[in-house]
Amino acid sequence: MWHRPLLPLLFIFQLFSCIEYQDKNSYYRLKNEGSSFDLKLLTFNILSSLDLLSVNSGYPVWGQRRAAMVSFIQDIDADVIGLQEAAVTQADQLRASLEDRYEFVDNLAYTTDTLLLVKKGEFKILEKGYWLLEDISNLQSIRRLALWAKIRHLSSGREFLAVTAHIDANDKNKNHEVSRLIDKLRKEQESDAPLFLFGDFNMTAEDQPFLNFVEAGWNDSFRGPVEIPTFPVRNLERRIDHVLFHGSNVTPINWEAIEYDDGTTAGELLQ
Repeated sequence: MWHRPLLPLLFIFQLFSCIEYQDKNSYYRLKNEGSSFDLKLLTFNILSSLDLLSVNSGYPVWGQRRAAMVSFIQDIDADVIGLQEAAVTQADQLRASLEDRYEFVDNLAYTTDTLLLVKKGEFKILEKGYWLLEDISNLQSIRRLALWAKIRHLSSGREFLAVTAHIDANDKNKNHEVSRLIDKLRKEQESDAPLFLFGDFNMTAEDQPFLNFVEAGWNDSFRGPVEIPTFPVRNLERRIDHVLFHGSNVTPINWEAIEYDDGTTAGELLQ
């Protein structure tokens, strides 16, 4: 009778032992050709349903936000979306609500904290994968990775890379993760095809890790002249959500921080 707990304990151990702590790298080289088209990107930290401190501070629980959030995403109708802070239940429910319109790129076995969505019908995913950002010898309670997809816009033939990430707020972790991203993206920059890196970076444009991206050839899509903060929602002070781009054929048309109907800042939109 006392040995019954051994079976579920063994199952849990086997489940976690199947996680692969290695990157899924890219092998397809983007073609820098095709006609021009307008691309709409959205990055959106949806606030984890497990963040009880935020709930205690007065933020609506997920059950109160869910319908408005799905409607918001559908109404914005972005071509490529990066979502951050999704808990398992949130990721499952968003997939159920949006998978008729978007193809999901993820690594759910590792974390649901970052999700990448690509609109169906108008785009074809040529290759997809992920890069583990954290130091796997010192894994954190919140796993950090970058999701990427090489995508072709069907009507124009234009190919591009979309990468989304939720970078850690801890300075040591942040520096490591930015360094990893820069290293992983360096070979992609050689094609001069359009590249986009976007998400919740937990840094301002004046912080050194952000300047490291700039020094590596990445451009900030925000054109100012006055900063538009995106965090914290109830007392906006800093812009920590970003859309960066690389490639000579990319021209930002519009950048805005937008709200959905529970009054919270949703994220950064780039066209």
